Amino acid sequence: MSSVVGFGWTSPAGALAPSTWTSEPVPSGANGLRAISCASSAVCEAVGSTNPYGPSTVIGTGNGGSSWAVQFGIGGNSLLASISCASTSDCVAVGTQGTIGSYQGIAISTSNGGATWTTQTLPSNVGQLVGVSCATTMSCVAVGTSNTFPSGGGLGYEVAVETGDGGAVWNSTILPPSSELRSVSCSMSNSCVAVGNNPSGPPVVETSSDGGVTWVQQAAPGGVGPLIAVTCLTTTRCMATGTVGNTAEVIVTTNGGVSWTEQGVPGTTPWGISCGSALDCAVVGWGGSSGVVDTTTNGGGTWVQQAVPTQSEMLGVSCASNLSCVAVGAQGQVPNPSVILKSNLPAARVVGIAGTPSGSGYWIANASGGVSAHGGSSSFGSMSGVVLNAPISHIVATADGQGYWLVAADGGIFSFGDAQFYGSMGGQHLNAPVVGMAPTPDDKGYWLVASDGGIFSFGDAQFYGSMGGQHLNQPVVGMAADNATGGYWLVAADGGIFSYHAPFFGSTGNLRLNRPVNGMAATANAGGYWFVANDGGIFSFGDAQFHGSTGNLILNAPVVGMAADDATGGYWLVASDGGIFSFGAPFFGAG
Repeated sequence: MSSVVGFGWTSPAGALAPSTWTSEPVPSGANGLRAISCASSAVCEAVGSTNPYGPSTVIGTGNGGSSWAVQFGIGGNSLLASISCASTSDCVAVGTQGTIGSYQGIAISTSNGGATWTTQTLPSNVGQLVGVSCATTMSCVAVGTSNTFPSGGGLGYEVAVETGDGGAVWNSTILPPSSELRSVSCSMSNSCVAVGNNPSGPPVVETSSDGGVTWVQQAAPGGVGPLIAVTCLTTTRCMATGTVGNTAEVIVTTNGGVSWTEQGVPGTTPWGISCGSALDCAVVGWGGSSGVVDTTTNGGGTWVQQAVPTQSEMLGVSCASNLSCVAVGAQGQVPNPSVILKSNLPAARVVGIAGTPSGSGYWIANASGGVSAHGGSSSFGSMSGVVLNAPISHIVATADGQGYWLVAADGGIFSFGDAQFYGSMGGQHLNAPVVGMAPTPDDKGYWLVASDGGIFSFGDAQFYGSMGGQHLNQPVVGMAADNATGGYWLVAADGGIFSYHAPFFGSTGNLRLNRPVNGMAATANAGGYWFVANDGGIFSFGDAQFHGSTGNLILNAPVVGMAADDATGGYWLVASDGGIFSFGAPFFGAG
């Protein structure tokens, strides 16, 4: 028996995922919006400038973007290009003033939520500032180009300016060679990563471990074009956007910028990136004929292009949490009418499904820790209503179906029913978010896997190896246990399989997929496995039978996981809106 149960798929393949973004009113005079910073889900500040230079405007909202007010303006030839808010009261915006050949960097700040803004004094060798990041209310770093030029001509040298006293004094550092830093992100007052463009060579990556005073140039992945924006969640994990030819690209580091891994993302020109949690990020940009918003809910393992209600180019985005993002952009013609988009993400975004061993039901888990029981499954509790340090990323059932575990992106473990707690990574430093979990055959232990392929073993779970610290073509997105050997498999977003004390049955690592893989499940006797892509495409290996997929359908929301029905040999797929797709398995309702 096969059935497809979702929420209104009707179109052939190729359309965009349904929009989770709405257009919000823009105050009069706020043209050319290009950057935004949200210190909370309610309080945001945005900056822009009428093309090409001036006048510039600062606008603010106190209700999450539903309404905005102009707070400050700079006349003449000015361009406010970036803003960073370390708190709901304290923000710094940077940009450029002047004309070609006589540019001078500018910085303005507020300490009262935008009620008043103060112009700050910058060193005279600062030309254009295009990026700023404030890790604290006192510590900020801005980047751009200097007005000091190489003797042979070309762009001004890279420049970084830093303050440790809230902007009373800024100090500059000139960084050859001739290139342009475009963006900076500081996860702590002393740890920063900056990226940019070098017209005559590879893209620029610079790292600082002393708050922007000194910098070390790092290598970007080969073949990656100009890097445009960067965001750092921790001192080691950052994401940056760039291009490869006419294709958008996201690169990820788990060691503070020393080395990077590439991830493909829809669109052609990405202008901004922001992460509301270790799993939830958004990239905005230009798709060639309209604005683009791409989102991930698994730390970049897979990206989904969202439909947006605008033809304008999207230039900046800020996500205050995994549920709250606001993006800004502008049309190309003068005076560059602006657009503001606000996300409408469901608080109960589904992240996974686990089936009972008898095939009589299943559980559906959401990012907030809620669990819904369907069919013959019983509810053993949830984390619903509890404030979590990180969103839930996966659910796994015990072998007898009398309990389950929830695992969070920070490696926290929550046990219910007869599921026992054997330890977690909660509160410990991780290079990458945890994206999957698998119990041992006797349920006396479990493994956690992070998106960099790192494995964490607890209880009687044996460590047989990992991809942690090794190069991955695409991030790891899930895992499954081999109940026959006691080993495990890891699956990457490109369908690559990494087998540890478990047989290799095949992969799609050398194939071009329509959509990235984001989960896997093993058969009852561990003689095979399935992968699922976020369009619901199914890939079967070993004794895993293909019972159908949604790969040729348009879904209202991406598929985020799958579970095997050990009784029938079929499987269930679950989408982020709770839609269930049953293939060779009974349907017990959606979540």
